[in-house]
Amino acid sequence: EAVVSTQSTGTFPHIDHLLSVARLVVFSPQSTRRAMSDDMTELFGETLLNPTGEETPTSVLLPNKHVGVYFSAKWCGPCRLFTPKLSKTYQELQTKGKAFEVVFVSSDGDEESFNEYFSGMPWCAVPYTETERGDMLRQKFGVKGIPALVIINEKGEVVTSEGRNMVSNDPNGLYFPWG
Repeated sequence: EAVVSTQSTGTFPHIDHLLSVARLVVFSPQSTRRAMSDDMTELFGETLLNPTGEETPTSVLLPNKHVGVYFSAKWCGPCRLFTPKLSKTYQELQTKGKAFEVVFVSSDGDEESFNEYFSGMPWCAVPYTETERGDMLRQKFGVKGIPALVIINEKGEVVTSEGRNMVSNDPNGLYFPWG
């Protein structure tokens, strides 16, 4: 709760005039949460697939959370080795009540492979059909190879592009969010 005095001091007449005609806008936690969700919606699109494969508003899945943007594919051997490690760390962070979500961005060549691989993941995903969104995310975060894990904060700012190393070296998330 914020308390702001709008009482005239007489010292700065131009400020007194502004106070007399301006309306004070106070950002509530809900409006701040909405603004942060808007950042994530702009980045990931209006909807993501939730862990059961249903389209869900991004603003519902990612409010006020650090997000691991996980670039991976079923055909990639190192990805299939890293995914269980990430899953274990993800579950550990969830158990500890940490504000963390993972968004899977697929590099699979067909939707069947995407669906099969994603079905074993406990987090959300950019829909396979949104290839342009995946390409934009790869470019934005400078992803050159997979697996790659970029950790971003609730505003969409990069905390670390070395998320894969962070998870491998800190599987229990003791140093989360690894920034």
